[in-house]
Amino acid sequence: MKKILVFLMGILMLLSFASCSSERDSDFSTPSENTASTIAETQGEAETEAPSTSADVSGEEYPFAAPIVPDELSSDPESFQVSLDGNIITLPVLYTDLAALGWECDSIDGETLKPGFIMVGNASLRKGNTSLSGANFINLSDQELPLSECYVYGFSFAYDSKGAVETSVVFPGGLHIGSTVEEIIAAYGEPTEIDDSRSTVTKLLYEFGDYNKITFEIDKNQAPYWNRMTIYREDVPVD
Repeated sequence: MKKILVFLMGILMLLSFASCSSERDSDFSTPSENTASTIAETQGEAETEAPSTSADVSGEEYPFAAPIVPDELSSDPESFQVSLDGNIITLPVLYTDLAALGWECDSIDGETLKPGFIMVGNASLRKGNTSLSGANFINLSDQELPLSECYVYGFSFAYDSKGAVETSVVFPGGLHIGSTVEEIIAAYGEPTEIDDSRSTVTKLLYEFGDYNKITFEIDKNQAPYWNRMTIYREDVPVD
């Protein structure tokens, strides 16, 4: 009888161990297909959201207007001829001549200039989406005149990062936005002065006589291409 009881107790103990083992196994279940899919999606989102590094935009990607370089445009920088869409002007040029080519300057309405005086300001000549900024005026007559009857003796032209430049602006020597620094030096020689003090641009200055100047500003992030050119001529052209 005792042997039978011992045997039965042993069987009960074995059944008890088997039950505990089954419960522990259920606590370590493998991930379901849905869980695995969620993990994969999370990893994909993390890869998508990771910051990416982009290379500097090269000057070749600027939407330059195709330069129109007339055959008769002087290559001599002292002539200070500029081509605007193939139309040659010589600085200083009458504002009315520029207006005849479609350039307008609203900020000069009602303004006058005394004889021999120069107006240096923020006036801009505009045509379409193109702007000739920093347009300076000079009165070469012997009487006070409205600015609209004076001469424009200088301006700046820069690449417009907000839209394509529709106008072709070409300086003496056939230089235009998109030309390289090497092409500038090949046309004009070594600059009169190089200003490298600014963190964003390097400025090349060329002086011809006492008051005639051409400057080029080279974007340091886009070298060797340059994105601004300025031209000034204060004396009267001699025929």
